[in-house]
Amino acid sequence: MKHGFARLAAAGICLAAIGCGGGKISTDFFVRFTNNVVDLPGGVDLNLNQEPYAVSVGYGGSTPDYDNLTTGQELYFFDLFRAGTQNIVDSLAEIPRQKQSHHIVAIGAANAGAQQPLARMVPVNVNRNRPGGNNARLIVLHGFVRTAGRQSPNVDVLRSGKIAPEISDLPFADFKEFLLAGGTYNFEVRIAGLMSGTLFTKTGVTVEGGKVYLVVIRGIEGGSGVFAPDLQFIEEPLL
Repeated sequence: MKHGFARLAAAGICLAAIGCGGGKISTDFFVRFTNNVVDLPGGVDLNLNQEPYAVSVGYGGSTPDYDNLTTGQELYFFDLFRAGTQNIVDSLAEIPRQKQSHHIVAIGAANAGAQQPLARMVPVNVNRNRPGGNNARLIVLHGFVRTAGRQSPNVDVLRSGKIAPEISDLPFADFKEFLLAGGTYNFEVRIAGLMSGTLFTKTGVTVEGGKVYLVVIRGIEGGSGVFAPDLQFIEEPLL
């Protein structure tokens, strides 16, 4: 990983204020990146405002933690490349938001086959407030890719002990959240609305009350090893 925030912090604030002198209200800009593009075994590079931010991030890998760039700049530009090249995969612009983390997640396939979703970055904005009581807050992002010739369907997410889905009809590259009491659960990912449409399951997952998790539905249908279908749980920081 490579981070260039010392230089970016000064540059970002100066760009946002005339002569670096003033007037803009500073915002805490918390950023993290996770790579789940299913067909780039060499990983990806990420630039932030044309500066290297993360280098050679492998599948399932994340930057070690959040970077906090206190800034008056109103817009940040992210560019995703195949690792070690200038072959761009996707770009996006993001607006800093108060009391939120910006978890940028890359999903899809860079060399998409028929009906497979193209690789893209999804900015997941995570509220940094602690959930109440013994509840955990789970933010679920759909990044699961089916084999070529099969479209990645909308999905339902179910957990043990409950018949109705916790998340219903979730499209690819979208995310929804729900509260769940702390405990150990089994999870099932289904094609939306189909009782017999199970794509995969994950068992014995422990969630802790009072925490927030980003849960990425990831992997490729029929994949093995790190590319196998999975739910990736990433604990998010709180205020």
